[in-house]
Amino acid sequence: MPNRISISGHTDGVNFGAADRPYGNWELSADRANSVRRELLAGDMEERRIVRVVGLSSSVLLDPFDPSNPINRRVSLIVLNKRAERAAEEEGSAINAQDLKSAQQLDPDAEQPGDDPSKAPPCFAPDSLTVAEAR
Repeated sequence: MPNRISISGHTDGVNFGAADRPYGNWELSADRANSVRRELLAGDMEERRIVRVVGLSSSVLLDPFDPSNPINRRVSLIVLNKRAERAAEEEGSAINAQDLKSAQQLDPDAEQPGDDPSKAPPCFAPDSLTVAEAR
């Protein structure tokens, strides 16, 4: 697939590390995303195909009803369509955390919060972005 990708690292809402240590959830989520970038490059992915590598800490929870749920600890690989690629190239960042949140696809094997589908986190439109989650 020739599309470019964005890599985002996430944590749950539990504080990582001690208060006296500067390494916390933001650093952990950024390191998660960067380790995936390194593995993709080691597997011969062209570096130019990686548009963005970001750490989002717990700002975009997959399970907003339970911030401590381990499902929130993950890495998102967003495969960009042409429109999203152009947006990322313009100004360097038309794709923000809210766009990523609305583009996340739910894990089909994961238990969903509640029975009301209107309260589940949103899925993406097939013509916009494709998401793969790794935990």
